[in-house]
Amino acid sequence: MAEAQGESLTSLLGDDEAKLAEKVIEEINLEVTGKVKSKIAAFQKVFSEKDEPEQARRKRESVLLAEQLCHQEHHRVECPACKSVATVQGDKYGREQIENTGDEIIVRQSVIPTKFSCKACDLTLSGYSELIVANIADHFTNRVHYTPEEFYELVDPNDREVMDSYAEDNGYYNFSND
Repeated sequence: MAEAQGESLTSLLGDDEAKLAEKVIEEINLEVTGKVKSKIAAFQKVFSEKDEPEQARRKRESVLLAEQLCHQEHHRVECPACKSVATVQGDKYGREQIENTGDEIIVRQSVIPTKFSCKACDLTLSGYSELIVANIADHFTNRVHYTPEEFYELVDPNDREVMDSYAEDNGYYNFSND
């Protein structure tokens, strides 16, 4: 946070408090690093002890799931434990970038990953610091394609079913001229 403000811990806290803060940060980083590396090693061992057909089946399922999830704000990555296709998801940040190509509108938004999940070996990690240790914390971009009608929430006035639903949802049938 100090770096984001263009400051150092020393300039914000003073020499003694800055040294203490740096020591606490280093201890936390070492603790997270040890925890994550141990977890990855444990899941790697369990996965490697499965027989070949089971490993292959789980990897196929992982690929299929990742393909589905990548269309639902997930991003594909390689699992650090079993090397299968896995996914990360996270928190959006920054402004949306909107591109109008005429027949479709593409909305892009940057994401900082915070959750990891592998279907093949069942490894899960949570928090940006854990993903950094596992080397799967690269920021990514979600991309959503819309038709102009979807993006601007336009409805066809000749579609009676849609118009009735819209009127009912927005209370246009519940009015009085009194």
